[in-house]
Amino acid sequence: MANVSSLIQQNYLALYNNKAYKVDAAYMGASSTIYQDWLNMQSKVQSQLTDRVKYSLQEWAAYGMAHTLNPVTITNNGSGLTLANPNSTDAYYTTDGSDPMGPNGVVSSSAVKYAAGSVLPSSAKLTVRPFTTNNWGPKTSN
Repeated sequence: MANVSSLIQQNYLALYNNKAYKVDAAYMGASSTIYQDWLNMQSKVQSQLTDRVKYSLQEWAAYGMAHTLNPVTITNNGSGLTLANPNSTDAYYTTDGSDPMGPNGVVSSSAVKYAAGSVLPSSAKLTVRPFTTNNWGPKTSN
């Protein structure tokens, strides 16, 4: 929720500071006060953010769309890198810095499924995510 709030605040400031041509000149023709109306509405929108995000997360969970997995841990055991997946799921990794989750939530073509106990080179730049059907966990990188 903090990430969503921060992103909204950043966009708000970008629009406010740059005036975004007063929220797009095309809309200005609709009302001479539309920009001020938009500014006045921001405090109400910001105050509702917590409840709106909480509700959305509850709905996503109800439909099995919430991301409920814990992050995978990357450990250097001296002879190489190993992954510890606290979930009873698969873990996918890439070594090129790209996200194992590809477009539309499918496994990326550059992702490799981690085999438990495998040791990867210490020099590998890993990006890892746990995965189960319709559920990607958070991204971890070393």
